[in-house]
Amino acid sequence: MPINFTQLFKDSWHFLQNERKFAFAFVIIFVLVSAGFGLLQQAIFPVLENMEPLNEQQQMDVLLQQSSDLTFLWFTLAKGLATLFIVYWGTMTVHQISQRQSQGFAQTAVMTFNRLLGIILLNILCFLPFFIGVIGTIAGALSQSSLSFISLFLMISGIFILIRLCLSPVRYLLTNESVKSAVQNSLISAKGRTSALFFYCTISYLFFPLVGFQLAVLAQNLLLTIVALVIISLINVFSIVFTYRFYTVFNQQA
Repeated sequence: MPINFTQLFKDSWHFLQNERKFAFAFVIIFVLVSAGFGLLQQAIFPVLENMEPLNEQQQMDVLLQQSSDLTFLWFTLAKGLATLFIVYWGTMTVHQISQRQSQGFAQTAVMTFNRLLGIILLNILCFLPFFIGVIGTIAGALSQSSLSFISLFLMISGIFILIRLCLSPVRYLLTNESVKSAVQNSLISAKGRTSALFFYCTISYLFFPLVGFQLAVLAQNLLLTIVALVIISLINVFSIVFTYRFYTVFNQQA
């Protein structure tokens, strides 16, 4: 039976309406963390605020120089880990609510932290091949060289790996399985059901981020920035619920 994504959207929205405490708490958490890292970035890397007078090539050179800076890499890593933890903390909280288990936010945070290392490893496994291919493709385009076959292969194979293993971190978080078992069982459950996983990945990893990016671009002053930040945070929370709902339905139909 094909998965009804329209119904998943409705169920996810109804969950947020019914669990307003959860929705409000995690929207606030996303807002505070995003705003905190944004202010910290402006304090550490003020050059980003003064790039408007530069032409396109100069802006690209500054960004490339900054991205190779060790401090910037550590900052990006810290921001990514913080966001990753919040996403799976929210997932664990949604699971506990759905199972009608009376666990508070502090307890679900501890439960998520205990599984964080495996979650990180599985996310690296899911995304790293694709990102390496993308970086190689972009580097080739900037240097105006021909497209690397290895980069193209990594990008295409990375998409395939991501689709097949996209639910493995959630599976590892919510079960007692090892990292290896989560990978193996995710591959088994994905067999013959790639289309559903493809639609899920398109929505979660393309549609939601694009909407957030467009909102961020439109934020031209402080008020619009705050409004955009709140809406983007709400989208992130909705995405957490949507992922959990999809994971649940996907496993039920396995």
